[in-house]
Amino acid sequence: MRAESDPSQRVVVDSSFVIRVLNRRPESRYGSLWREWEANGTAVYAPALLAYEVTNAFWRYENTRELSPDAVMDSIDRMNSLQMELVSMGDMHRQAIVFVRRFWASKAYDSHFLALAGLLECDLWTSDKKLYNRVGRDLFWVRLVDE
Repeated sequence: MRAESDPSQRVVVDSSFVIRVLNRRPESRYGSLWREWEANGTAVYAPALLAYEVTNAFWRYENTRELSPDAVMDSIDRMNSLQMELVSMGDMHRQAIVFVRRFWASKAYDSHFLALAGLLECDLWTSDKKLYNRVGRDLFWVRLVDE
């Protein structure tokens, strides 16, 4: 994992954010933020599970005929080309349990994104209103993008 010393030079993104980067027009707020991060050298991180969640979301789009098979494959290829480091580390999983105990009664998936941002001491960017509403009052570094 690249180690930037300045937390303002790194961000964590969740699956909902990346899906919108891939699904929206380049001029959307998601695309604008991504280009801004690329331009200023901000390192983008996510737990490794992001790739599985995004792939599953695009399969659902294909299965419900919201996207064509070619569009889904294009989205997966674009996901794979994003300048983003997918991370898996033991400390993240331990911290995820702390967050899931604090904010949820079940499922620990979202808590991995919180844990990684906490460990990297940087903002977590999401478009998941449920996640934001659940933790935003307590975790000032969770940032909601809503279009």
